[in-house]
Amino acid sequence: MKNINEKELRAKLYGKGKYANLLSDPGFKAVFANEKNTDLLINLLNVLLEGERKVKSVTFARNEIQGLTTQNKTSFLDVRCKDEYGAEFDVEVQGASYTNLFKRFLYYACKLYDSHTPKTGVSPQEAYDIKPVYVIVILTESLMDEDGYEFPKELYSFMTLFEKNRKVRVSSSLNIIFVQLAYFNKLLEECGDVFDKWCYVFKNIAGLTGQPENLEGEVWDHLFEATELANFDEDTMIKYINEMWKEYEMHFRLKDAREAGLAEGRAEGRAEAHAALEQTAKNMLADGVAIDNIVKYTGLTVEQVQSLGQQ
Repeated sequence: MKNINEKELRAKLYGKGKYANLLSDPGFKAVFANEKNTDLLINLLNVLLEGERKVKSVTFARNEIQGLTTQNKTSFLDVRCKDEYGAEFDVEVQGASYTNLFKRFLYYACKLYDSHTPKTGVSPQEAYDIKPVYVIVILTESLMDEDGYEFPKELYSFMTLFEKNRKVRVSSSLNIIFVQLAYFNKLLEECGDVFDKWCYVFKNIAGLTGQPENLEGEVWDHLFEATELANFDEDTMIKYINEMWKEYEMHFRLKDAREAGLAEGRAEGRAEAHAALEQTAKNMLADGVAIDNIVKYTGLTVEQVQSLGQQ
């Protein structure tokens, strides 16, 4: 590839190796938001939706949705697509867990559901015939408790609309799926089905030096080909490098901020750590980082970040 220095690339990717990191936003989008790889996206969807629905084809949709606040007008989804029946999917990778993470993705689901509502030209009855929405989150860590609720400590969690007393599903309209990779620790030879193998790939492909024998076949051959950095065209590679650099930069900013409160368990240590997080958020605001991303990387609330921008 022209204009790309291999040593510089490897330095910027912190020696991540031969394949793109699928647990990073840039790596995930480079592979799964590429129309050449729709077969991979379809296979992943069908594995994660087994017993729920069968996807035969997908079309990509714009990944922008209106933001929660006037200061943060737009949120960008990782991969947004629809199947042949109009059901909509938002597939996300999420590195860090933080307070209100579930609510964030519930918000995404509601915004996507609302976007299906026809504004004119249909009867009231037809207007509410809205196709199902699925937000699928591949999470590196585990979900934090929210509002006193302890989320299942399980690899796979499917959340939908149930009637509380009878525990009967009343609608397939809104659905959120979490794959909590913190609960996946299998070796490749221990992976008994395709779901296990997908989990293994997401957790390990960035550190592999080649395609394992246990991951062979049409889908896996294509996945390793599509994920190999050497096969990226120049535009994709440059975008991947730049976005990975930003992601690592934010990661280390947050790491430095957290390490500022080294006095573990002491009130002054916690206060110092919080002050460091706030300063990191201020620096991100000054650099033009979207509020949605600042919340994602610092764990501060939208309101806290907004107030910092007014200081």
